Amino acid sequence: MGSIFSCVTEEDKLDKHEQERLDLLKKGERFGRRKMVAMGVSLGSEPAMVRLSDDQSTVSWASADAPTFGSVKVTSVQNVKPAGATGLVLLGKGNSKELELETADAATRDLWVIALQEVVERSKMSGKHNEAELEAQAQELSENKAEYWATRRKELHDVEAAAAERKKKYAGAGMQFTAQALANKSGSFKSQG
Repeated sequence: MGSIFSCVTEEDKLDKHEQERLDLLKKGERFGRRKMVAMGVSLGSEPAMVRLSDDQSTVSWASADAPTFGSVKVTSVQNVKPAGATGLVLLGKGNSKELELETADAATRDLWVIALQEVVERSKMSGKHNEAELEAQAQELSENKAEYWATRRKELHDVEAAAAERKKKYAGAGMQFTAQALANKSGSFKSQG
C-alpha cells in the first residue's frame, strides 16, 4: 500500500471566523489613507482601496483620486493598532508608521485591526519556522564554504606550481636573447648619431 500525503495549506488550518476575516481583507475596503510627508507630518487623507494580497504577503492600496499606489510588506509590520475614533495604524520596527487609515465606522476599523493583526502574527510564526530552516542552511553553507576554500587553495597551489615549473624550463634562455637585443639596439643608436 502507498502512503497518503495531505496538502494542508495555512488557510486550511484557520477556523471559520478567521477565514471570513481573511476573505474580507483580500476583498478589500475603501479607506481614507493619510498622506504623510517628512517627519511624520500629515497632509490630510485621500480615498484609497486597501486590500491584502492573495498570498498574504502585502497590504496594498490604490488611490481613487490620483494615480498613487503602494504597498507594505506584512513581514515589516510589527503591530496593528486602532487610532482615534475610526483610524488604524500599521506600525513597523521602532513604532514607525507604515500605513495610516481612516474607516467609515469603528466596527469596520475593529474588524480590520483584528484581521490584520492575525495575519501579522501568522507571518511572525511562519517566520520563526523559516528562521530555523535558514539557520540549518547557513550551517550547511558554512561547512560547504570551508570545503570549497580548501579545495580552491589546493587548486591555486597546483596552478602556481605548474607555472613555476614552466618558468624553470625557460629561465636561463631569456637573458641571453635580451642581452643580445640590447647590444644590437645600442649599436644602432651609435651608428645613427
